[in-house]
Amino acid sequence: MLVYLGFIEEKLGKTSGSRAMFMNQEGVTIRTHKPHPAKIIKGYVIKEIIEILERNQKI
Repeated sequence: MLVYLGFIEEKLGKTSGSRAMFMNQEGVTIRTHKPHPAKIIKGYVIKEIIEILERNQKI
């Protein structure tokens, strides 16, 4: 979904562990943790992402 909205995943390096960062051309940044062990995103993470996208008028 974030890629569809113009975000790209920034590589944080070998020591980033489960952290992920997405940024668009306008400088909007979304930082989160990659889901593990299951690949299911937690509800609170989805809410945080929606809030950031709404605040920056992306949705």
